[in-house]
Amino acid sequence: LAEFDDRIRTWTGNLVKTLSISYGYASAKDYPGASVRELAAEADKRMDENKTAYYIQNGIERRKR
Repeated sequence: LAEFDDRIRTWTGNLVKTLSISYGYASAKDYPGASVRELAAEADKRMDENKTAYYIQNGIERRKR
């Protein structure tokens, strides 16, 4: 995952200069006995945590009222 993060962090494009991706993952190895639904819920939770950390680090107000 570190290599993936580095590639995203250093990516530059012609039309869009930067790129950010929020992702989460969960594996049956880390959660033995978990159902596919439970693994998907854990991955979704981790994605949301990743996204929240990005917004905090970049000083972006995520949920404007």
